[in-house]
Amino acid sequence: MATAAATIRELKPDAGTGVSQPLEAKPNVVAISDSPRYQPSRISIDALYPDSTGATDVFRTSQRLLATAANYVTESAGLRWTDPVASDDKMSQLFPILLELFCCRELGEGFAAVINGLIHSVRNNASEQWDGTQLKEVASVIDSLRSEPYLNLDQAIAYLDRMERVELVPEPPELDILGDWLDGQSLR
Repeated sequence: MATAAATIRELKPDAGTGVSQPLEAKPNVVAISDSPRYQPSRISIDALYPDSTGATDVFRTSQRLLATAANYVTESAGLRWTDPVASDDKMSQLFPILLELFCCRELGEGFAAVINGLIHSVRNNASEQWDGTQLKEVASVIDSLRSEPYLNLDQAIAYLDRMERVELVPEPPELDILGDWLDGQSLR
């Protein structure tokens, strides 16, 4: 008995008459995801680029710094309930790493926009205790940048929106003053 894929034939118009002529049947194509042995999994960036062969210095630097940043956020989250001061200290240690990551902005405007948003989020939250959802979101953004550093601006804006949803402020505070001034409100 013939399979459905074997009986489907493509039609190709004959150049002379314009009448469609059947082509030979295509072989049955099976996607790898149809295999019972297929196990979807994410490959870590470290496994994908074990020694960063062929990568630029900027890429290697960004990966090293993003790994350090991810460790600080993870450690901060782990200390949040047992030692809030140490947790806050880990987030303070994140700030200079983010500044150094901004020097890797040649990876793209999306990468630069997200790092800039993280810098301002950490700076704007400096006097507040980080809550679990904020730490989880910062960790998620950093992990996403590690696995996909080449973002376009639309993708970056989506990350900044996610940060704002957990009450982080990824813009400089001076932007509010400028916005008020542009709206015609007095700066008295």
